[in-house]
Amino acid sequence: MKRYLKEAFNIFVCSAAIIGMFFLYTEYHAYEYKPLAGPTSMVEPFKHEGVRIDAKVYTAKDSRNYLQRNVVADGVHPVQITVQNNTPGKYGLSMRGIPKDLRTPNSVSRKVITEAIPRSIAFKVASFFFWPFIIPATIDTVMTLHAHAKLKKDFNAKAVKAEDETLPPYSTVHRIFFMEDTQLNSHFVVYLKDYNTGRYIPFPVVVNP
Repeated sequence: MKRYLKEAFNIFVCSAAIIGMFFLYTEYHAYEYKPLAGPTSMVEPFKHEGVRIDAKVYTAKDSRNYLQRNVVADGVHPVQITVQNNTPGKYGLSMRGIPKDLRTPNSVSRKVITEAIPRSIAFKVASFFFWPFIIPATIDTVMTLHAHAKLKKDFNAKAVKAEDETLPPYSTVHRIFFMEDTQLNSHFVVYLKDYNTGRYIPFPVVVNP
């Protein structure tokens, strides 16, 4: 009888370990960096001389494709702007002219990660009754923190910077910002710094559907 109980216990421990490894694998591969490939980029980005700025509000599919998370389901609406500098001059892109009803990249990544809290609590509660569950609970905690760090770093890298970001001559740059309100006008104005004159020049932005 004792032998069967011992075997059953070993099976239970192994099962808990397998569950833990499963969450280790899923959390580790849940986020993989993808560059902003640009749903707003043009086929011929340098066909016309000058500076062009386009914008697009992400759908849930866009959010999953480019941010690896459906933040739209959380009430956050990423907006991608694509700046095409087809001039020999350098410009600086910053938050000047960007709509003000924004969420910071850090707050968005934090909101995404909080969705894992119920699962983490469930593991910890289960570990009080069956100690082998402490294995997946610990793994889940570590990997959730790791995923949050990666998410935070990537969102900040892709977001419009608070300070001027240099746009080299004949270049295209994709950046995003996060809004809570979907009422984004079909047109707004972004101010780019002209490094030759030091002045901020207004450029109209067209929001693509």
